[in-house]
Amino acid sequence: MDPLIWAVILLLVGLTLIVLELFVPSGGVIGVLSAAAILGAIVVAFSGGPKSGVAILIASLVIVPTLIAFMIRVWPETPLGRMILIRLPEDQDEVLPDSDYRRELKGLVGRIGRVRSPMRPSGLIEIDGRTYDATSPGLSLEVGEPIEVASLSMNRLVVRPCEFATDPATRSPAAVPVASDDPLSQPIEQFGIEPLDDPLA
Repeated sequence: MDPLIWAVILLLVGLTLIVLELFVPSGGVIGVLSAAAILGAIVVAFSGGPKSGVAILIASLVIVPTLIAFMIRVWPETPLGRMILIRLPEDQDEVLPDSDYRRELKGLVGRIGRVRSPMRPSGLIEIDGRTYDATSPGLSLEVGEPIEVASLSMNRLVVRPCEFATDPATRSPAAVPVASDDPLSQPIEQFGIEPLDDPLA
């Protein structure tokens, strides 16, 4: 029989064993056999002449990596791949344990409050007299600005600015007052500190 035919048969056997290795856990035995079959195909092809040897060599260098890349892409979707690989949830919040505090934070989505400390972009917000840690991605918010809770990411509230706060009783817009207990928003005289004299006067 022509050596080229034997080389093609060995190459096909090697490619079949590569596919089988991805579906049957063999501890690498099938992988070694597939490599031996492909190398045998190249040797047999060269024994029939340099042209057939180069043809099988080029075919091996092109087909084998392509087949391996394709099978690695497909393998996680096979029954064996699903059994071995641990799939992470697409939503990172799914990995967090449920707790009373987390349920409370989820209940704040859609609520309106105000900024308690400057957000650059993280800071504190106040909703119904309670203070929470929050973030406003890509935005800088000043103390007293009204905000709305847009979502919950991990255990942190994500807020966005809103022009008005909504009064839950009337559902009508109402301006959000700045808290009087915020020391940065109060005049210095309230703390009993006398203003300094101007040294240039």
